[in-house]
Amino acid sequence: MYDLSPGPYVIVSMSGGPTRYSNLFEPPFPSPGFGQIRFSRGGKLMGVGYHPAYSVAGDDAVTVAGVLTCKYPKRK
Repeated sequence: MYDLSPGPYVIVSMSGGPTRYSNLFEPPFPSPGFGQIRFSRGGKLMGVGYHPAYSVAGDDAVTVAGVLTCKYPKRK
């Protein structure tokens, strides 16, 4: 488990649009944020969540959450 505030960062790009959201971008007002990256036992899945992730301009935000399947190179 890795906390995302402060520390590793997440950048999300919405399909069909140029807007990117990240825990790196800060709005012009105080806004606490929190989130984590977590790997399942055995490393087969990775979950990520962060709230709120702001746009570069800091005028829009989203909550990011999802799970990915990890694919590792085959051992030789």
